[in-house]
Amino acid sequence: MANSNGGNINQWTGQPYSEKSKNLAVWQHRDEFLNAFRANQVLALVAQTGSGKSTQIPQFVLDDITSSDVCSKMMIACTQPQKVAVMSVSHRVAEEMGVTIGEEVGYKIKFEDCTSSRTVLKYV
Repeated sequence: MANSNGGNINQWTGQPYSEKSKNLAVWQHRDEFLNAFRANQVLALVAQTGSGKSTQIPQFVLDDITSSDVCSKMMIACTQPQKVAVMSVSHRVAEEMGVTIGEEVGYKIKFEDCTSSRTVLKYV
C-alpha cells in the first residue's frame, strides 16, 4: 500500500523529496520497483555504484509499507559489505529522511548497536 501522497512528499518531514534523491538512477524506476516488490517475495537488484540502491530502495519500501498495519510489526534490514559503508549510508538515509540516527534509522556493526525500539530501517 503506497503512501497517500503519491510518493512525492517525504512522510517523515512533510517536505518534497530532494532533487538530489530524485536524480539518482533508481528513482526513475521507483514505480516499477514497487510493483515488483508487491508482486514477489524475492527480488534481485543490479545497478551501478551510486545509483541509489542502498539509500533509496529501502526508503521506497518503508514508504510503501508505512501506511499499512504491517509496518508496526517489521523492520527493514539493509546489508552493506563494510562497516564504514554501514555507518555512512545509515547516516545519509537518516539525514535524507529528516530523522535522528539511532531512532527510526539505525545501524549495527560488530561492537556498536545504534538502534532503538523505534528503528524501522536498520543497516548491518
